[in-house]
Amino acid sequence: MPSALSHRLRPSELVAYWAKASGGNIAIADADLPITYAELNDRIEQLASQLCNIGVAPGVQVALLLPNSTEFIVWFFAVIKVGALVATLDPNLKDAEITTMLDGGEIDLLVTHASMRSYDLPGWLPAAFSAPAQATKLLRRTAALAITVTHDGHYSLHRFSSGSTGQPKHVLFTADNIADDYLHLGETASFSATDVFLGVTPFFHSFGGLGLLSAMAAGASIIPVSRFIPADILNILAKHNPTIFFATPPMLELLGKCHLDPSKASAIQSLTTCICATGRLSQVAHDQFQQRFQTTKIFVLYGSSETASCTLFTDEEFVEGCVGNPMPGVAIKIFDDASHAQEPGTTGRVGIKSPSCVDRYHYSDAQLRLMDGFILPGDKGYIDSQGRLHITGRDDVINIGGYKVDRFEVEACIRSLFDTRFIYVCEYTRAGQPAIRAIIESDDRNLTAALVIAACKQKLTSYKVPSRVDIVHDLPRDSNGKVKASALQGLESN
Repeated sequence: MPSALSHRLRPSELVAYWAKASGGNIAIADADLPITYAELNDRIEQLASQLCNIGVAPGVQVALLLPNSTEFIVWFFAVIKVGALVATLDPNLKDAEITTMLDGGEIDLLVTHASMRSYDLPGWLPAAFSAPAQATKLLRRTAALAITVTHDGHYSLHRFSSGSTGQPKHVLFTADNIADDYLHLGETASFSATDVFLGVTPFFHSFGGLGLLSAMAAGASIIPVSRFIPADILNILAKHNPTIFFATPPMLELLGKCHLDPSKASAIQSLTTCICATGRLSQVAHDQFQQRFQTTKIFVLYGSSETASCTLFTDEEFVEGCVGNPMPGVAIKIFDDASHAQEPGTTGRVGIKSPSCVDRYHYSDAQLRLMDGFILPGDKGYIDSQGRLHITGRDDVINIGGYKVDRFEVEACIRSLFDTRFIYVCEYTRAGQPAIRAIIESDDRNLTAALVIAACKQKLTSYKVPSRVDIVHDLPRDSNGKVKASALQGLESN
């Protein structure tokens, strides 16, 4: 039977397709009870029928406040199957943050995990609904919502993207947007039904969600993992022999240097492919991971919440900052500030055009940045002679007394001089005038602001030197290992 990739199936069709094609194959490699595609499809069908009975239909929005789990997968596909819109939320958010997103996104129903903490969400009560799994419960708003343009059955997936702003931007995808994302990645990376995916990157996030959908599209198995703990991941690798791992740079860095029981050294070599998000993977982190996982090929994936996946670096020799060639159907251009396309080798603003891209934000004052029909995700880069995209930093520029300061240039300078884990360069006001500030996360207890400023004075023009430096030893991070924007905002207000 031809694969789902060749059929270009939509998300709502994936599980049913494989249930018919190879229903006995394992879909979810749960540690306690593996679930076949036929069994998974039955659960989805049962839940979808129950949702229809309580009025869940096209246009209704159902938010999932669930960790990576079998329950997440069943709810995700059941909601999409009835034509409703599934909204994915981070279970680790604070109650106030969740309320803001639910209200701003005009969400109708909310699914939570019974074993998780109780959420204090004013205006939400348990719904009269018998969930097919005891582990989940359904909440409903006490007040009816006004019908909006998004309640037309046109969209299938609602994600929240805040980036560095800390303010939720609502990104809505059609079924075709979603399908184009996992199809062009699956075709490029050659996933197959014999693969076993390690599902540790959060499914509520665009990257983790892509991993889940890629597994289902290929008819492969997936192992849902709710938290990234290096020791647990090494045990899962040794016990279940996954072949595909969607990871973030911090995950690879930790797995490359954490303690490894010598008895498990050979057992972890089943991993053949690692898809690493963004172009921020350092040469050191890459080499450490590769030294330990010698049979694993690292592919660097580039994209954003608004554009979905765009490029994939598949070359044999790793090049730091290179995120590879555009995937099928994706076009990349580099622009200067005057909207002129740049020649290969010239650095400028990265522009992306793809069938996976959304056309606008919803429920938000934030606007998609466009240039000649290309979305600008906010990165700087260049295209080399082989057509590969290189990411050099963000295109954010700070104006200091008429001089333009590239945040990434300052960040790169500090990173080259000191042992750091994270650097955030921003503008602040000093004596009524704009100045440069650097927030640095480092394990080096001897690192001081004076040392950083003195070293920068030796390397940078005077107006680029930070006049304020904050050294932090442990910044709060999300489930992907990314520093939370709210943590930076809190530091900025000090």
